[in-house]
Amino acid sequence: MLLESTAPDNETRKAVMSAELDRLISEADEHAGLVKDQLLREAQQLARTRGLSDHIRAIGVRLAQLEVADFDLREHDIHIEIPGEVYRSVMAPLEVGQPVEESLRRLVGLFPPFEPAGESRERSIVELIASPVQISRQGLVTRAPSSADELRDYWERHDEDTLSQFYVGFLDAALQKVVTRDDFLEFVFLLLDGCDLFSAKGKERVRRALAAYIVGEWDVVLDTLPTVEAAIREMARQQGALTVNPAGSSGSMANQQKLLGGLLESLMNSVPSCRRLFRYWEFMLVDQLGWNIRNNYLHGLAEEGTRATAGVLVHIFIQLLVPLR
Repeated sequence: MLLESTAPDNETRKAVMSAELDRLISEADEHAGLVKDQLLREAQQLARTRGLSDHIRAIGVRLAQLEVADFDLREHDIHIEIPGEVYRSVMAPLEVGQPVEESLRRLVGLFPPFEPAGESRERSIVELIASPVQISRQGLVTRAPSSADELRDYWERHDEDTLSQFYVGFLDAALQKVVTRDDFLEFVFLLLDGCDLFSAKGKERVRRALAAYIVGEWDVVLDTLPTVEAAIREMARQQGALTVNPAGSSGSMANQQKLLGGLLESLMNSVPSCRRLFRYWEFMLVDQLGWNIRNNYLHGLAEEGTRATAGVLVHIFIQLLVPLR
């Protein structure tokens, strides 16, 4: 009885927690950038735990008002010198003297070896301390790792991004060697004619995209992103992968068509022998911490194609034209 009589009632608890949240919000307002973002997210999590909807909305408004410029991010231009013998070993099979089929086969296999075999390497204390937040390529803070597992995930993504930068350097040089061959377009168009992943309209778009890439019209290539997604969706259907969210899915996504990221996850599970290839597509097309080409371009975050992003799409088109092994 004594414990029951001295325990605060719900209204008292709510008032105390509201006062604490007001204090946290005021403290956040005294700061800027990442510090403000982090304090607001901590307050938001606390408000969600206590079910204080007014504070959840108020904090959400403040977070939405943060802009990229508020984070005072710095751009770094990093150049990686590729050892000559490594470069030659990759490029030699792509030379004009090689059959076009062999050059394309080598080109198809030129992508980062994501999910390397073996244990992830140990991280130093400095690395763990230096990774308090994850920031997308648009400079948006996505979340702050708060556990050892999340820190490992952060660094796995960091490693993948480093790998992708390294390989795209190879990819650009390799594409230039292959697409400038006199027999390239003729051979690829023959593959395209016999490929059942693309509709008639999709095939015409791919033809235009490949021709545009050769002359440097990057936007024409990026305009074919819906065609890439349609082909991947058809591939998932043919491979027996789930293309619709099951009835037990959370929220409003149940029984709805899977988005591209979900399709690629389904393909990874259905065709494990090609898991690394599908992870490459996922990282380059829809991963917010990767290149995220599809979402950036189709959601208006990037309006202009670049040589690098167009090259990735051409690479994926060529990979789609080669039967799964």
